[in-house]
Amino acid sequence: MKSEILETLKHSKDLIISPDMDGFTSAKLLNRYNGSRVVGTYDKYTLTLADGIDPQNCIFLDCDINNNAIVSFGNHMRLLDDNMSNKSFNPNVHFGIKKYTDKFPFATAYLIAFATEVETSAAEIIRMAYADSTLRNMEFYSDNMRTWSDRMKCPAVDYIIENTEHAKSVDNTLRNRYLS
Repeated sequence: MKSEILETLKHSKDLIISPDMDGFTSAKLLNRYNGSRVVGTYDKYTLTLADGIDPQNCIFLDCDINNNAIVSFGNHMRLLDDNMSNKSFNPNVHFGIKKYTDKFPFATAYLIAFATEVETSAAEIIRMAYADSTLRNMEFYSDNMRTWSDRMKCPAVDYIIENTEHAKSVDNTLRNRYLS
């Protein structure tokens, strides 16, 4: 899986990201890895681009695009026979996941951290745990999370799998602060 992720990331250093914690964190990790830069956002409804940007020359990060002319990198459940570019990466497609309860349960940033091996700070690991409710997924999908954690070893994944009381406390504090 690591080599396929890195191959997708070679497509471009220009990123169009989902405008959420996962998109921002993923972009930050890629910036440190290879100097990638955010040139736009896409939220499934609205595409916003910097001047002079051609979406076909970018990677849609934390976005899964059903268009074979667009390279995307995401973690969301897809139809296995949709129109995704063969240059794109999605872990569910990569492993042929058809059942929703078996889908990739982590945020996209975990795939980036795993494949690039970029060092993640404690603050980034906490943000990643908050993104896409990753830490909360341990409450209901722990068996699936452990299955996926065996496929990608990195400190950010270990933080989730250990699911300590400290991790839960930090997650609860963030939820109360930012969702109030």
